[in-house]
This record gives sequence, structure tokens and C-alpha cells, in this order.
Amino acid sequence: MAAFIPRVVQRKPGKSKPNIATTKTRKGPQVSSSENRVQMVDLRSGKDNVDKEVEEPKCEPGHGRREDDDDDVDEEVVSFSKNQRWPEYGEPVCVVCGRYGAYVCDQTEQDICSLECKARHLRDIGQHHNQEESSNVYNETDECQKNERDNLIYTDSNYTYKEHPTIAALTAEQVKQLRDKMEIKVKGEHVVSPVLEFFHCSFNESLSKNLSNHGYHSPTPIQMQVLPVLLSGRDVMVCASTGSGKTASFLLPMISRIHHITGKLLPSSPEVRFIYGLILAPTRELCMQIEKQTKEFVHGMTNMRTALLIGGVPVPPQLHRLKMGVQVIVATPGRMVEIISRQAVDLTHVIGCVVDEVDTMLQLGFEQQVQQILERLSNRRQTMLFSATIPPSIEAMASRLLNAPVFISAGSPSLPTKAVKQLILWVEEKSKKKQLFSILKDSRHFNPPAVVFVESKLGADMLAEAVSKVCHIKCLSMHGDKPQAERAQILQDFLAGECPLVVSTAVLGRGVDLLNIRQVINFDMPPTYEEYVHQIGRAGRLGATGWSISFINNASKGLFLQLINKLQPMGVKLPDELTRSAHVLDERRRASNSRKRAEKDEIVNQSNLMDLIVKRKKNK
Repeated sequence: MAAFIPRVVQRKPGKSKPNIATTKTRKGPQVSSSENRVQMVDLRSGKDNVDKEVEEPKCEPGHGRREDDDDDVDEEVVSFSKNQRWPEYGEPVCVVCGRYGAYVCDQTEQDICSLECKARHLRDIGQHHNQEESSNVYNETDECQKNERDNLIYTDSNYTYKEHPTIAALTAEQVKQLRDKMEIKVKGEHVVSPVLEFFHCSFNESLSKNLSNHGYHSPTPIQMQVLPVLLSGRDVMVCASTGSGKTASFLLPMISRIHHITGKLLPSSPEVRFIYGLILAPTRELCMQIEKQTKEFVHGMTNMRTALLIGGVPVPPQLHRLKMGVQVIVATPGRMVEIISRQAVDLTHVIGCVVDEVDTMLQLGFEQQVQQILERLSNRRQTMLFSATIPPSIEAMASRLLNAPVFISAGSPSLPTKAVKQLILWVEEKSKKKQLFSILKDSRHFNPPAVVFVESKLGADMLAEAVSKVCHIKCLSMHGDKPQAERAQILQDFLAGECPLVVSTAVLGRGVDLLNIRQVINFDMPPTYEEYVHQIGRAGRLGATGWSISFINNASKGLFLQLINKLQPMGVKLPDELTRSAHVLDERRRASNSRKRAEKDEIVNQSNLMDLIVKRKKNK
């Protein structure tokens, strides 16, 4: 592999930047080629070191260090952009990736962060004619090969998000007031301002037209902040209530960034067949919904095709779809892993990966599959994590998947949507069917179309049959054991209004936009508070109002204290059997004792040492 010498790094007149070292002569045979003699600048000392002979830098995984550099060089030129830090306020910014612009390119006088971004920069402006030279910084180890793939022509390193003049004109105080008004919370460094309208994002004409045609006229609060952050290329973790528009908030930037690449390519170009976007979701129905929405957004856009990879359907048609060339994949983890195991897909060109319902995806056996998939992606990908509920344990786990992320929430994250009126009834196990039949027979209480959630697949089949017989209502069951074709038909009939009631397991509990649903009945309480939030959220999509009825008894006592702490402040009336439960009193007593023990376990320091000694003597 031909040499790639860091001679492009020099200082601007009167400008000094840290973290750059001169390259000393490599031990061993000297290099005679004049192309490998370069002028280096030591910006730390402010002196020019001229005519030092430099041989090919042999890269090792991660940092591109030579075997004999430890003794000769105090500080190296950064090889890969991922190893460069993010800039502080007022510091120069890399023109390619946005990291700290530690160096200056001598051909263009532009700030760059690493040798990798130097190669990208020169390639983008047409000065990099030698393809081999652009790869010299890499070695032939697995790690370096992975970074080499990042430097090919099909990446969108030149995509730049520019704030609309209206947004750029907002002061910091106005941005803060806007976020407070919209209940938007952000955490992270250098977070871009929220937009007010979709046209502030500068989407192309086709995407803007598709938005309007499908009823997207103004962004929701979560979309106002997430859209510009994702367009700027940042990793995110987003938590917002059900029905708040999270799906569109990750689809629109992904489509815009991908089409920025594919829209310039000829249909015969091999880069057109690369996969640039990957979306992972836990259920087949949710994947089908996301893929459908993606198709709506990319309608009429050149070189933008999707593939749906889910279980329950034959694999060969999905493989054929991939061979035809697609740019975006929507998949369940299980089927994606199966496709990968067949070596039927190349994910090394993916620039954006979404993990939807991340709290579920990092639990329930999905975690290993998700990790296996992410390992196949480029290190330079943009990672986006979304859910309506993200517990602290999952947040800590998910944060390890992100690079310099922005955390965004809107409204009251991890709380039930305010658009759904909640009614919780104390119903003993043996009386639940009778109570359900009574509700369904009373037009004042039954508000179709509705979903009844149960715990088991067998229970769904049996309850649906019983409802049909006793209440004379067309009722179908939905669960994971049904063939995919039957599940799709049931969902289609339900959304078309041909079936007013569906009894379902948690398969419909997350993400699926059941836009016409007015009522949710939790026949069996879900095992976790987070699942409760997701399930009742099926009745309050995109601002629509709904109603939820939940049956609860001592079988769900593990939820009692959480329901009291979360729902009572929202004004939800809870049954006395729940609030006065002995289990709740025990939980509160244990919590109180834990606090008292923590108070007693004082930390010994210089100021309280004598007091603790005196107290101990008195106790004796």
C-alpha cells in the first residue's frame, strides 16, 4: 500500500494549534523517493522542521502508531477522526466531521481534525487524484480495514446542516424560552436550536411535497428539536410520549441525508446498491408500519428503495429484494441476524442506524442480537435510540452505543400521555370476564374501535371467542403465534373498521399507530409500568383523545407503588384496595428504613470525626 504522509498538516500564519508532532525518520532502510520527502511543521514549538525524510507510516489498529514511535515521538498526529475530541466553545472545528480542528490543511487552509478527514476533505474538493494515497493511513488489520471503508466515495461526509436564517437569528434566551414553552429538554454539548416549521430544515422538493400530501404541516415538539439535531449528524437518545411523532423525527433526517448521496448517482452506479440506512424495531407490525411510512416519504425520489425484513414470511423473497438494491432496511433483530448469517447483506456502508423502542430492544433477549448487528456497521455511523419509556438502567446501557450524544425529551417522558383518560378498576381474577362483558354490552362504556390486552396467547384466543359468543361482537385475536399473513389481515380489517374489537397480547402494545383507536382495556395488567404506558398510549395517537380501562388486583402488586407515585400526581383516581394495600405499606416502610440507614451511615471526614467518636462512646 502506497505511503500517505502527513505533510498536509501545517500551521496558518500567526495561528498555533496543539497536538501535532513532527515525524522522525523511521529506523531501517531510507526512502529515496522524492514523493515521500515532505515538509512538517511542529506547531507546539512554533518552529519549522524541514527536509526530514519520512517513510511509509505503518498503521496499527486504532491510532496508526509506528512500532518505533514510542521513543522518537512525544505526541502523534491523530490518524482517525473518531480519536479526536469534540471542540470547546470558540475552538476551530473540522470542516469534515465537526470535531476539534487541531490541524490546518496546507492545500486549502481549512481546519481538519485528523489524517482521515484530510483525505476526505481533499477528495471532496477534487484535489485528491490518487486513490491509493487516500488509503495509506490505514493498515491491513481488521480495525484499519473498517476505518478504510469509512473513507470511500459513498459516504456523506460533505453533508452540512445549515440553520435557517430565521432560526439562526434567535438569541440564546429566545431558544431557551421556546424549549420551555414546548416542554423540550436537551442534554449535550453544542445542541442546535429547534426549528419552528418543516421548511426550516431545507428538505428537498420531493420530500417536502410528500410531507404535505400526508398531512404533515407543522412539526410536533419532539420533531422541532430532533430534526435539526439529526440533520447535523449527532447521535441521539430520544424519549417522548406515545403518539408524539417520533417515527417521522428519525425518518425525515435519515431520508434527507441518504438522498443527498443517492440523488447524485446514476442508476448504473454500484454505489446505488449500497445500504445506507438501517432501522431496527421489536415487532413485525411496527416494522411494517415504519416501512410503509418510509415509502410514503420517499415517493418520487430517485434511488430510494426500502426492504422489509421480518419473521413469519419466507426468506427467499426478502433476499431477492436485497439483490435488487435497496438503500433503507427496516427489520426485526431476529430476521436481520438470520440474513447476516447467510452473508446476504453488507452493512458496512450504513451511515444511520435507528433502534426504535430501545428499552425493549435491550431486554427480552434482543440485546445480544442488536449488539451482533451493530458490530457489522461502520464506526462512523450515526446512531439513534428512541422510545416512550427509557428506565435509568436502560439509559446507562444504551449510552454506551452512542458517541458524544444529545439526550432529548419532550413533554413528560416515561409518563402516560395526557390525551388518554385513565380508569383503573379493582377486579378480582374470577370476576374479570363478567366485568369485561358488562363494559362491552354498555354503549356508555364501550367506545369502539378498541383493543383488549391480555397476558397470554391462549388467553387471547379464548377471550376473543368468548366475547364473540356472549356479546355478539365481531372480535379477533392477535398474537405472535399466528401466521404473518393472518396477522396482517387482522390488522387491516381492524384499521378499516370491519372489526370493532381485537384481543391482543403485547404485540400491538408498542409503536404501532392505531390512529382510529378510541379505547384500550387492560384485561391483564402488563408486567411493568413501562409496558402500561405503551399500551394505554395506543388510544392517544398524535393528539387524538382516548380512554383506557385497566383491571387490577393483587396479582399485580409489584406495580402498586409505581402506579401511586406516577399516576396520583396526574390526578388519576386509584381504587382504595390499591392505595391501602398491605403490600404498599410494607414497600413504604422498607423505603423509609433504607433512608434512615443511609442517614446513619455517615461519611467520616475531618469535620465530623470527633462527633462520631463521642456518639460511639455514648452508645457504649
